[in-house]
Amino acid sequence: VVASEKALARRERELAKEGPILAKQASMLGERDRDLLHREEQLKEAQAALKAAQAALRAEGDREHEASVSLARREIDAEARECQASEMLAKAQAELAEVREERKAARKE
Repeated sequence: VVASEKALARRERELAKEGPILAKQASMLGERDRDLLHREEQLKEAQAALKAAQAALRAEGDREHEASVSLARREIDAEARECQASEMLAKAQAELAEVREERKAARKE
């Protein structure tokens, strides 16, 4: 019984010595946990900012694509009008040539 009491007392002294060490380790772990939580929050904020930037880039790309399509349509419309004008001009020149031929023929008669 005396030996077990001595062992128990020795163990209590050892634990008393370990107590401050364990408390310091717990404090360090707590600081580390807070630091990790802070870093995790920063990472989440950075990810949200990245998603927002990606969405803005997609929207910008969409606007540029729409502008490009609109410009292409306007160019096609302009070419179509130019083609129509060329056809109308050719038709008018042909009619004018006919009228001139008719006038020439009328003068000869």
